[in-house]
Amino acid sequence: MLLTICGLIVTTVISLLGVLSGGHGNALKAALIILTVTGFGVSIVAASGESASRKDAETKAQKLTNQLSTANTKIDELRAELKRIDTSVGDLSVLDMASDNTKYFVRIAADTSSKDLKKYMNNLAADYPGLMKKGMICVREPKAHSNEYKLVFGQGLNLAAAEVFHRLATSHQLPPKGSIAYLIREDGSDCVQ
Repeated sequence: MLLTICGLIVTTVISLLGVLSGGHGNALKAALIILTVTGFGVSIVAASGESASRKDAETKAQKLTNQLSTANTKIDELRAELKRIDTSVGDLSVLDMASDNTKYFVRIAADTSSKDLKKYMNNLAADYPGLMKKGMICVREPKAHSNEYKLVFGQGLNLAAAEVFHRLATSHQLPPKGSIAYLIREDGSDCVQ
């Protein structure tokens, strides 16, 4: 800005000297002096406006640079999370391939009385209302040559999903005291009505 003003001053002074030393009439000299001084004023205003615009552009550029840096940081965080998810999903896919389309369920309790299991199932359903609505928990009839009813968590699951259900059942201590959650191949038994 300072150099621009100095250049304008020098140019204006040279123009004024040219007007004053020229052989023109007084009226023409006065008009040329007014035009020269007016041009100088307009140039100063334009230069200061340009300087303000430049500063504004620099501020905006800095703000955008900061936003870009923040976005890049978030992208790096998401990239790490996606890598973790991709690894997990990849592991689950391999697990699914091992099951060869076999379906599973998670048995969280077994008893010879369906009544006792139903009481426990209803308690779980009270704590986790979606379980019953979605058919994710039920008491199954005993298989042929057995008198054991099964309290089942998750049904018709592929191996990876059954593993997730098993972990959930274990980590949330869904099996009654003394019972262990087991991952079992579907056997075609039906839920008790």
